[in-house]
Amino acid sequence: MKKTVFALFIITLAGCKKEKAVKDPAWQAEALKMGTAICETMNRCAKMNLNDSKPELKTFALQKSATASCQEEFKNSRVYLLKKYPPEIIKKSARDCFAKFSTLDCGQIGERLFEKECSLMQKIQAGENL
Repeated sequence: MKKTVFALFIITLAGCKKEKAVKDPAWQAEALKMGTAICETMNRCAKMNLNDSKPELKTFALQKSATASCQEEFKNSRVYLLKKYPPEIIKKSARDCFAKFSTLDCGQIGERLFEKECSLMQKIQAGENL
């Protein structure tokens, strides 16, 4: 009985794969530049669009979009760490998304005109099936 329980425990642990990050300092530097630019744009847009909002909402949105907070969150992402998916797919999706996002103004970002180019990266970030 004890052997059976122990064997089931080992099998269960073996089935629990932990997502492994791929070490790629050049990618992380590139990704951080893109992520920082997106964070700064989102912060600028939040400041512009929250003038008439409730103070609590404005404070929350500005804290969430603050560059330092946004960067920290990004550094734990699947895109930055190259986790779960093939690295080249992650890199391409991030570059495609950033290329589109960087051409948009705040109004266009609010209209989510980046959806098509960023949908794959969003799936990667969420850990969804591709």
